[in-house]
Amino acid sequence: MKRLYKVLTGAMSAFLFIILFTNASTGPGANFSTGYTGAPFDAGYCNNCHGGGNFTPLVSLQLLDQSSQPVTTYVAGASYTLNINVSTSTGLTPNTRYGFQVVAVRGAGNNNAGTWGAISPDYHTVVINNRTYVEHSDRLTSGSISLPWTAPTTGTGNITFYAAGNVVNFSFDPTGDNPNVGNLTIAPSPLPVSWLYFNGKSEGKRVLLEWATTNEVNNGQFLLEKSRDGERFTTLTSVEAAKDPKPEQKYSYTDLTPASDNYYRISQIDNNGTRNTFRTIRVTGETVPGGIAYTREGKIVILLPDQEGEDATVDVLAIDGKKVSSQAVKVLAGHNRLETEAPGLAGIYHVSVKAGSRTLFSGKILVE
Repeated sequence: MKRLYKVLTGAMSAFLFIILFTNASTGPGANFSTGYTGAPFDAGYCNNCHGGGNFTPLVSLQLLDQSSQPVTTYVAGASYTLNINVSTSTGLTPNTRYGFQVVAVRGAGNNNAGTWGAISPDYHTVVINNRTYVEHSDRLTSGSISLPWTAPTTGTGNITFYAAGNVVNFSFDPTGDNPNVGNLTIAPSPLPVSWLYFNGKSEGKRVLLEWATTNEVNNGQFLLEKSRDGERFTTLTSVEAAKDPKPEQKYSYTDLTPASDNYYRISQIDNNGTRNTFRTIRVTGETVPGGIAYTREGKIVILLPDQEGEDATVDVLAIDGKKVSSQAVKVLAGHNRLETEAPGLAGIYHVSVKAGSRTLFSGKILVE
């Protein structure tokens, strides 16, 4: 009886072993909620279970731009393709299969970076510790994997892709397989221009738009767009970039047919066609003549001409009238440049500057 018990126990263990690793063939993240890319924050990589095979796997990664050219830097918000190649020079048989897992992270906290696009049914995504991994859905017949990926917004810094690849012999256990890891780090591309400002002001029946840049490199042109509601924009004009830009290069354009309320958006377009939008401003007849408000580097900037010296208050209200912030300011005689913190949420806000019962400025502003 004891011998029969041992036989049954051994058979049951083998059965569970087969079931466990057959299910694991659909990806470690989906089955164990664990990352195995070899990244410093993951639980090692696939060699925790797989090994003992005759394969000599290599895992290489390459990021391609929309022209299918390999890149080592990325443009914020641009679309790319991540190619992962899991290869082996030994041990190949008609039953050889492949698996992988990859994640993209940024910063000292190794936070999730960018977004994965629509992927093949052979792969799937899984979220582990707020990071999105992509892995195989079943054993793959090829070790060449292509994944669409969109870069995050400006200011993210270096991004690292960590990937593990596995070459397997298509048996029902992890012996006879060989995994390996690879990684790729890309840096943000230097911006073609450094923006100084983008302002607009009403001049009778016209609106003068002015902007300035510095450190222009590979800059093709500027695109000006116009809207009445801050949401639906149409092209106003394009302005060619300076052929020999100065350390501080200034530009201007006059809108000869403005409405009573106007939103203007400016973008810069590289020589290779990549577009980078700077900001949106509003120029309206509701403001004090010559008064301008715009956002810059997390601040709302208000320009007030021809003022008297007095104490005032800058109020920022949400579109529903709820007060977001209020700040006491000192308005000096003559022209003034006032600043207050921009709201943390994107949207349209009402901004006013009041001195006692007098309104020095009143208008709406779009915070992106």
